Amino acid sequence: MSLEKKIVDDLKNAMKAKDSLRLSCLRMLKAALKNLQVDKQRDLKDEEIQGVISSLIKKGKEAAKEFRNAGREDLALKEETEVAIFYDYMPRQ
Repeated sequence: MSLEKKIVDDLKNAMKAKDSLRLSCLRMLKAALKNLQVDKQRDLKDEEIQGVISSLIKKGKEAAKEFRNAGREDLALKEETEVAIFYDYMPRQ
């Protein structure tokens, strides 16, 4: 199963389960993938999808750090939870 198909299937499952945080993360990921797909004018390979996920993880970590520095622990925890969801789609290291 391709990574993109897995993301779409998980998006549907999150809708059915009413898991709002996972749904929000997967929608953000799907939008980023669609933007790249439009730019490249072709379907994306798994490596390109992993690159997008990697950049979202990096942004999430940076945002959590900034929120923590500003004293917003609640927003920092939300960002870290989103990062953990994105890690589900990365290969194990």
